[in-house]
Amino acid sequence: MALKQYRPEQLVNSYSTINVVTAGYDTASSPIIEIAVTKVVDGRQVERFRSFVDAGVKSLPESVEKNTGIGIVWLKGSPTIEQVMSRVIEIVDEDVIIASNSARFVRPFVEKAALESCGVIMGNEWLDILKVGKQAGVEYRRESLTDLCEKLGIEKERNHRALVDADAIHKAYQILRCRILGIANIDQHAFDEAPLEEMGADTVGMVDARSRRNIHLVVAVVFGLMTVSALYGSLVNGMPLGSALIGAVITLVAVRNMVKQSKRLASIAHKDEEDSPFK
Repeated sequence: MALKQYRPEQLVNSYSTINVVTAGYDTASSPIIEIAVTKVVDGRQVERFRSFVDAGVKSLPESVEKNTGIGIVWLKGSPTIEQVMSRVIEIVDEDVIIASNSARFVRPFVEKAALESCGVIMGNEWLDILKVGKQAGVEYRRESLTDLCEKLGIEKERNHRALVDADAIHKAYQILRCRILGIANIDQHAFDEAPLEEMGADTVGMVDARSRRNIHLVVAVVFGLMTVSALYGSLVNGMPLGSALIGAVITLVAVRNMVKQSKRLASIAHKDEEDSPFK
Protein backbone atom coordinates (compact mmCIF):
# COMPACT_ATOMS: atom_id res chain seq x y z
CA MET A 1 0.00 0.00 0.00
CA ALA A 2 1.45 3.34 -1.08
CA LEU A 3 2.24 5.90 1.58
CA LYS A 4 -0.15 8.83 1.59
CA GLN A 5 1.89 11.88 0.60
CA TYR A 6 1.36 15.37 1.95
CA ARG A 7 0.99 17.88 -0.86
CA PRO A 8 3.60 20.68 -1.01
CA GLU A 9 1.00 23.28 -0.05
CA GLN A 10 0.22 21.27 3.10
CA LEU A 11 3.82 21.56 4.29
CA VAL A 12 3.30 25.06 5.65
CA ASN A 13 5.99 27.09 7.40
CA SER A 14 3.67 28.65 9.99
CA TYR A 15 2.03 26.15 12.35
CA SER A 16 1.75 24.92 15.93
CA THR A 17 3.17 21.75 17.44
CA ILE A 18 1.40 20.01 20.32
CA ASN A 19 2.29 17.16 22.59
CA VAL A 20 0.59 15.69 25.63
CA VAL A 21 1.31 13.36 28.51
CA THR A 22 -1.72 11.38 29.65
CA ALA A 23 -2.56 9.12 32.56
CA GLY A 24 -3.09 6.22 30.17
CA TYR A 25 -3.94 5.37 26.57
CA ASP A 26 -7.75 5.31 26.68
CA THR A 27 -9.26 8.67 25.70
CA ALA A 28 -12.45 7.79 27.56
CA SER A 29 -10.83 7.29 30.95
CA SER A 30 -7.28 8.70 30.82
CA PRO A 31 -7.01 12.50 31.25
CA ILE A 32 -4.27 14.78 29.99
CA ILE A 33 -1.82 15.54 32.82
CA GLU A 34 0.68 17.70 30.90
CA ILE A 35 0.44 19.59 27.61
CA ALA A 36 2.84 21.75 25.62
CA VAL A 37 2.43 23.92 22.54
CA THR A 38 4.90 25.76 20.36
CA LYS A 39 3.71 28.33 17.84
CA VAL A 40 5.84 28.87 14.73
CA VAL A 41 5.61 31.75 12.26
CA ASP A 42 7.69 31.63 9.07
CA GLY A 43 9.79 28.79 10.46
CA ARG A 44 10.63 30.46 13.77
CA GLN A 45 9.19 29.83 17.21
CA VAL A 46 7.28 32.81 18.57
CA GLU A 47 5.55 31.18 21.56
CA ARG A 48 6.12 28.18 23.82
CA PHE A 49 3.62 27.06 26.43
CA ARG A 50 3.60 24.25 28.97
CA SER A 51 1.36 23.32 31.87
CA PHE A 52 0.60 20.44 34.15
CA VAL A 53 -3.09 19.65 34.61
CA ASP A 54 -4.77 18.78 37.89
CA ALA A 55 -7.22 16.22 36.52
CA GLY A 56 -8.17 14.94 39.96
CA VAL A 57 -6.32 11.64 39.56
CA LYS A 58 -5.25 10.02 42.83
CA SER A 59 -2.35 8.05 41.39
CA LEU A 60 -0.49 7.49 38.13
CA PRO A 61 0.34 4.19 36.45
CA GLU A 62 3.88 3.03 37.11
CA SER A 63 4.60 3.11 33.37
CA VAL A 64 3.68 6.81 33.18
CA GLU A 65 5.93 7.73 36.11
CA LYS A 66 8.77 5.66 34.67
CA ASN A 67 8.52 7.04 31.13
CA THR A 68 7.99 10.69 32.09
CA GLY A 69 9.45 11.18 35.56
CA ILE A 70 6.18 12.90 36.56
CA GLY A 71 4.83 12.12 40.02
CA ILE A 72 1.37 12.80 41.37
CA VAL A 73 2.76 15.67 43.49
CA TRP A 74 3.57 17.56 40.30
CA LEU A 75 -0.12 17.78 39.43
CA LYS A 76 -1.67 18.90 42.72
CA GLY A 77 -2.74 22.54 42.57
CA SER A 78 -2.07 22.84 38.85
CA PRO A 79 -4.63 24.51 36.55
CA THR A 80 -7.77 22.72 35.47
CA ILE A 81 -8.12 21.27 32.00
CA GLU A 82 -10.54 24.10 31.16
CA GLN A 83 -7.97 26.76 32.05
CA VAL A 84 -5.20 24.99 30.16
CA MET A 85 -7.21 24.21 27.04
CA SER A 86 -8.50 27.78 26.86
CA ARG A 87 -4.90 28.95 26.55
CA VAL A 88 -3.97 26.17 24.11
CA ILE A 89 -6.90 27.01 21.83
CA GLU A 90 -5.95 30.70 21.98
CA ILE A 91 -2.34 29.99 20.95
CA VAL A 92 -3.12 27.48 18.22
CA ASP A 93 -6.00 29.48 16.74
CA GLU A 94 -6.50 28.21 13.15
CA ASP A 95 -2.95 26.90 12.66
CA VAL A 96 -2.07 23.61 11.08
CA ILE A 97 -1.12 21.39 14.05
CA ILE A 98 1.86 19.05 13.86
CA ALA A 99 2.17 16.20 16.35
CA SER A 100 3.76 12.79 16.68
CA ASN A 101 1.43 9.84 16.13
CA SER A 102 -1.29 12.47 15.87
CA ALA A 103 -4.20 10.46 14.47
CA ARG A 104 -3.96 7.58 16.93
CA PHE A 105 -2.96 9.42 20.09
CA VAL A 106 -2.47 13.18 20.42
CA ARG A 107 -5.33 14.42 18.26
CA PRO A 108 -8.13 12.41 19.94
CA PHE A 109 -7.02 13.52 23.41
CA VAL A 110 -6.66 17.19 22.48
CA GLU A 111 -9.90 17.45 20.52
CA LYS A 112 -11.85 15.64 23.26
CA ALA A 113 -10.41 17.95 25.93
CA ALA A 114 -11.23 21.06 23.88
CA LEU A 115 -14.81 19.95 23.30
CA GLU A 116 -15.59 18.71 26.80
CA SER A 117 -13.84 21.49 28.76
CA CYS A 118 -14.42 24.51 26.51
CA GLY A 119 -17.18 23.46 24.13
CA VAL A 120 -14.85 24.09 21.19
CA ILE A 121 -14.74 21.88 18.10
CA MET A 122 -11.19 22.11 16.79
CA GLY A 123 -11.34 22.14 13.01
CA ASN A 124 -7.58 22.45 12.53
CA GLU A 125 -5.72 20.41 9.93
CA TRP A 126 -3.23 17.98 11.51
CA LEU A 127 0.06 16.64 10.18
CA ASP A 128 1.85 13.62 11.64
CA ILE A 129 5.61 14.22 11.94
CA LEU A 130 6.28 10.47 11.59
CA LYS A 131 4.48 10.40 8.23
CA VAL A 132 6.39 13.49 7.15
CA GLY A 133 9.56 11.59 8.04
CA LYS A 134 8.57 8.63 5.87
CA GLN A 135 7.77 10.97 3.00
CA ALA A 136 11.27 12.45 3.34
CA GLY A 137 12.79 8.96 3.10
CA VAL A 138 13.50 8.27 6.78
CA GLU A 139 13.71 4.52 7.49
CA TYR A 140 12.69 3.83 11.08
CA ARG A 141 14.03 1.08 13.26
CA ARG A 142 11.06 1.70 15.54
CA GLU A 143 8.52 4.25 14.37
CA SER A 144 8.77 6.88 17.09
CA LEU A 145 9.74 10.50 17.62
CA THR A 146 12.86 9.41 19.49
CA ASP A 147 13.99 7.27 16.55
CA LEU A 148 13.22 10.08 14.09
CA CYS A 149 15.28 12.56 16.11
CA GLU A 150 18.20 10.14 16.24
CA LYS A 151 18.06 9.75 12.45
CA LEU A 152 18.07 13.53 12.02
CA GLY A 153 20.78 14.22 14.61
CA ILE A 154 18.43 16.10 16.94
CA GLU A 155 19.30 15.84 20.62
CA LYS A 156 16.25 14.88 22.68
CA GLU A 157 15.82 13.55 26.19
CA ARG A 158 14.48 10.02 26.19
CA ASN A 159 11.89 10.83 28.86
CA HIS A 160 8.54 11.46 27.24
CA ARG A 161 7.76 15.03 28.33
CA ALA A 162 5.35 17.36 26.59
CA LEU A 163 7.60 20.37 25.94
CA VAL A 164 10.68 18.33 25.04
CA ASP A 165 8.68 16.49 22.39
CA ALA A 166 6.85 19.60 21.12
CA ASP A 167 10.21 21.34 20.59
CA ALA A 168 11.65 18.24 18.91
CA ILE A 169 8.69 18.00 16.53
CA HIS A 170 9.32 21.58 15.38
CA LYS A 171 13.02 20.96 14.75
CA ALA A 172 12.36 17.68 12.93
CA TYR A 173 9.68 19.26 10.76
CA GLN A 174 11.97 22.09 9.67
CA ILE A 175 14.61 19.60 8.52
CA LEU A 176 12.12 17.28 6.81
CA ARG A 177 10.21 20.10 5.11
CA CYS A 178 13.42 21.38 3.53
CA ARG A 179 14.28 17.89 2.29
CA ILE A 180 10.88 17.29 0.73
CA LEU A 181 10.58 20.72 -0.88
CA GLY A 182 14.21 20.82 -2.00
CA ILE A 183 15.10 23.84 0.11
CA ALA A 184 18.89 23.98 0.38
CA ASN A 185 19.33 25.69 3.74
CA ILE A 186 17.32 25.84 6.96
CA ASP A 187 16.76 29.29 8.45
CA GLN A 188 19.66 29.83 10.85
CA HIS A 189 17.17 30.94 13.53
CA ALA A 190 14.75 28.04 13.03
CA PHE A 191 16.00 26.25 16.14
CA ASP A 192 16.02 29.33 18.41
CA GLU A 193 13.65 28.75 21.32
CA ALA A 194 10.94 31.29 22.10
CA PRO A 195 10.41 32.34 25.75
CA LEU A 196 8.50 29.75 27.77
CA GLU A 197 5.14 30.44 29.37
CA GLU A 198 4.19 28.12 32.22
CA MET A 199 0.69 28.28 33.63
CA GLY A 200 -0.35 27.74 37.22
CA ALA A 201 1.22 27.32 40.60
CA ASP A 202 3.08 24.10 40.02
CA THR A 203 5.58 24.93 37.33
CA VAL A 204 8.61 22.69 37.02
CA GLY A 205 10.68 25.23 38.96
CA MET A 206 8.20 25.28 41.82
CA VAL A 207 7.99 21.50 42.02
CA ASP A 208 11.78 21.28 42.10
CA ALA A 209 12.08 24.00 44.77
CA ARG A 210 9.35 22.45 46.90
CA SER A 211 10.89 18.98 46.66
CA ARG A 212 14.35 20.26 47.61
CA ARG A 213 12.92 22.29 50.49
CA ASN A 214 11.11 19.24 51.87
CA ILE A 215 14.25 17.10 51.63
CA HIS A 216 16.25 19.69 53.57
CA LEU A 217 13.44 19.92 56.13
CA VAL A 218 13.59 16.17 56.76
CA VAL A 219 17.40 16.30 57.08
CA ALA A 220 17.18 19.24 59.50
CA VAL A 221 14.62 17.49 61.70
CA VAL A 222 16.46 14.15 61.77
CA PHE A 223 19.90 15.58 62.50
CA GLY A 224 18.43 18.17 64.86
CA LEU A 225 16.99 15.39 67.00
CA MET A 226 20.26 13.47 66.79
CA THR A 227 22.13 16.58 67.92
CA VAL A 228 19.84 17.08 70.92
CA SER A 229 20.25 13.41 71.86
CA ALA A 230 24.05 13.64 71.53
CA LEU A 231 24.17 16.81 73.66
CA TYR A 232 22.06 15.16 76.33
CA GLY A 233 24.35 12.15 76.33
CA SER A 234 27.37 14.41 76.64
CA LEU A 235 25.96 16.39 79.55
CA VAL A 236 24.50 13.47 81.47
CA ASN A 237 26.86 10.62 80.66
CA GLY A 238 30.01 12.49 79.73
CA MET A 239 29.98 11.27 76.13
CA PRO A 240 32.24 13.06 73.58
CA LEU A 241 30.83 16.15 71.89
CA GLY A 242 32.01 15.14 68.43
CA SER A 243 28.72 13.60 67.29
CA ALA A 244 26.77 16.57 68.59
CA LEU A 245 28.98 19.04 66.73
CA ILE A 246 28.74 17.12 63.45
CA GLY A 247 24.96 16.87 63.83
CA ALA A 248 24.72 20.59 64.58
CA VAL A 249 26.70 21.50 61.46
CA ILE A 250 24.56 19.26 59.24
CA THR A 251 21.39 20.68 60.79
CA LEU A 252 22.50 24.27 60.19
CA VAL A 253 23.43 23.54 56.56
CA ALA A 254 20.06 21.84 56.00
CA VAL A 255 18.19 24.78 57.56
CA ARG A 256 20.14 27.24 55.41
CA ASN A 257 19.33 25.27 52.25
CA MET A 258 15.70 24.94 53.31
CA VAL A 259 15.44 28.73 53.67
CA LYS A 260 17.14 29.17 50.29
CA GLN A 261 14.61 26.90 48.55
CA SER A 262 11.71 28.59 50.37
CA LYS A 263 12.87 31.96 49.04
CA ARG A 264 13.22 30.47 45.57
CA LEU A 265 9.70 29.06 45.83
CA ALA A 266 8.30 32.42 46.92
CA SER A 267 10.10 34.19 44.09
CA ILE A 268 8.69 31.83 41.45
CA ALA A 269 5.19 32.07 42.95
CA HIS A 270 5.38 35.89 42.92
CA LYS A 271 6.46 35.91 39.26
CA ASP A 272 3.69 33.46 38.33
CA GLU A 273 1.13 35.64 40.09
CA GLU A 274 2.29 38.71 38.15
CA ASP A 275 2.23 36.84 34.83
CA SER A 276 -0.95 34.86 35.41
CA PRO A 277 -3.72 35.28 32.82
CA PHE A 278 -6.24 34.57 35.60
CA LYS A 279 -5.51 37.61 37.77
